[in-house]
Amino acid sequence: MAGKVSIFLISPTYEKLLSAAVIAQGAVAEGMEVFIFLSFAQVAFRRGEVERFSKLGKDYEEYRDAAMKYLSQRNVSWHSMLRDAKREGKVRVVACSLVADMLGLKKEDFDPGLVDDVAGVATFLSEAASSDVILYI
Repeated sequence: MAGKVSIFLISPTYEKLLSAAVIAQGAVAEGMEVFIFLSFAQVAFRRGEVERFSKLGKDYEEYRDAAMKYLSQRNVSWHSMLRDAKREGKVRVVACSLVADMLGLKKEDFDPGLVDDVAGVATFLSEAASSDVILYI
């Protein structure tokens, strides 16, 4: 199965970051390209923040301990899964320039192993227009 997946990743919560990483790994395993556009989720991708980021959405707070224990026992995290997907296939991660500007962030503020560039929404729209699957997470 070849093709491309575009993901608009809006929220900086662990369950959404993990979902995007799982989908990226699955898509790469199927021979697909992956494009991830970071809206406010980009705060989790800041240099020095990636490994410490563990904020869960309110709907999942009651599962925090079980989820973190499970992932820790398997030595897995959203960022390690996404790094693996980037190593194994064609995965590009771009931070939204509007949100980055709003938060005072520049390309060098992001983890260089995860974020490839900072660009405007037109970049997402262009990628999405040529995608087989478009997801909003």
